[in-house]
Formats: sequence, structure tokens, C-alpha cells
Amino acid sequence: DIIFGTNNTQVAVIDSSGNITANGTYNSLNIGQGANGVSGNTALGHQALDAAVTGGNNTAIGKAALGALTSGANNTALGGLSLDGLTSGNSNTGLGYFCLTNTTTGSNNVGVGFSVLAANTTANNNTALGYVALTSNTTGVSNVAVGYGALDANTTANNNTAVGNDALGANTT
Repeated sequence: DIIFGTNNTQVAVIDSSGNITANGTYNSLNIGQGANGVSGNTALGHQALDAAVTGGNNTAIGKAALGALTSGANNTALGGLSLDGLTSGNSNTGLGYFCLTNTTTGSNNVGVGFSVLAANTTANNNTALGYVALTSNTTGVSNVAVGYGALDANTTANNNTAVGNDALGANTT
């Protein structure tokens, strides 16, 4: 193996099969396993997976994606500020800019689209697909929103299913 490093810190390895493993920051772009170099984690983007994370199997691609994560596992964030507030939640998937951005400890949430589940903080088991779907949800659990603006005003209501343009758009609690 060929090991590259600086200041007693390993930053890259070329193994005997020619595989390259790297972990570091290059021109403000994090590339590698993120903070603490936890095996199974993947980070690509400025401040992506930037906190001292101990949880594994997280993927963060985009500016500050999963940037605050410390102990959560099995999370996927693709898009700038996607899941950037998550600290210890597990098994969340955020695909889109500003998706699940305020979720801190929620788990098992899926969001696809711009600003989807953006206000979600600690709620679990929500699924939102579409521009601003479930965007105001803070603690409502087990909601499903599919479509532009579906359940977009929902804040704390639970167990709702909305399908279509602005479906259940006025539902709050």
C-alpha cells in the first residue's frame, strides 16, 4: 500500500489492487467519508457530513448535506442543505435542495423535491414527494403527501394521505 498524509494524518491510500481511498477537504470541498472518517460514510460537497459523526452508512452529496449529523446512521441526503440540521436521526432520505433541512432527530422520513418537509423537526415516518409537499410539517407523524403543495400547511396533524396538486393544502392540525 502507498499511504499519503500530512501532519501525521492519513489522507489517501492506494492499495495493492490499485484502489484509491481518500478522505479530505480540497478547495473547500469535502471528499471521502466525512468527519471522523467513519467506514461506510460517503461525503461530497462543501461542509457535507462535516460534524464529528459516529454513525455509519450515511451518504451526503451537496453543500452542507448532513452537515450537523453526529450519531445518526443509514441516512441519505442529495442536494444542497438536504438534511443539514439532522443530528441523530436514522434512516432518512432527502433528495432535493432544502429537503428535510430542519429535521434534527426525526427518523424514517422520505422527501423528494424542493423544500419538501423543510420545517420537520422531530417527526417520524413521513413521506413527501413534490415541490413544497409537507413543507410546514414540524411534528406530525405518518403522513404521506404526493404532488405540488400537497399537505403544505400541515404542521402537527398525523396519519394523513394527500395525493394531487395542493391536496389537503389547508390541513394544519
